[in-house]
Amino acid sequence: MKKNNKKHNSNKDFYPMALLSMCIGIISVNVILALAMNNTDGTILAVNNILPLIAYYFILCSLLFVICSVIAFLLFRFLNKDILKTSIHLLSKKITAKQLTSNSKLITPCLQFFLYEILKKNKDITLLSVGDSVSSILFDSYYIRNNCVFYRFSLTTTPPEYDNNQLKKIIQGLINSELENYGIVNLSPTYSSKTMSCYSVYIDSVFYDNTNNNLTFDLLYICSENSAIYFNKAINSKTNAKDNKVVYDDEVW
Repeated sequence: MKKNNKKHNSNKDFYPMALLSMCIGIISVNVILALAMNNTDGTILAVNNILPLIAYYFILCSLLFVICSVIAFLLFRFLNKDILKTSIHLLSKKITAKQLTSNSKLITPCLQFFLYEILKKNKDITLLSVGDSVSSILFDSYYIRNNCVFYRFSLTTTPPEYDNNQLKKIIQGLINSELENYGIVNLSPTYSSKTMSCYSVYIDSVFYDNTNNNLTFDLLYICSENSAIYFNKAINSKTNAKDNKVVYDDEVW
């Protein structure tokens, strides 16, 4: 145990010493280059006129490196590492979210109009009351899960005749039929890659809020490998759930 602790402590002290040695080396090189820049004796240090320019940029870059290295060392040495890791993780998530939602402003109105057309043309199937304009379908927000962008729309209506799961299946069937026969305005009706091919619009969930008389739709526009993988897993999980369903005696007819 003591040997292991010694080894751990030596490894822990290695990085600060390595950083310190690197900084001393860079500072030494900077001193030599500074002397070369100021040398006017015509010796070998000042033979070429390009040397001062190279020395200037090297000094500038190395000083920035030293400053950043010292700041990074102080952060990792004295700050709470868990808090620092969490902050870095949240920052990376924020950057990723910004990249994923870069086209959301273009996709949102297309999905909104598409969903309105589906519900409007198939009132007799969904048994939902939809207004006379696309504004009856409200865009609430979008959110990110599993590196996929989901678009949330809502419709103010009376309680539907079907439960959430039944209504989801019905609307997904209507979506697939619409995409196959007519497509979707300004968007691709399908997504294809080396691993799979599928329709581009997937309804992830349908939920009715009895308090606010609000029917919520979460749509996924499949336009990347991440969204295709999510769709594939969602479909496979439903299939496996059906295959693994336990059938009791009173359910057999």
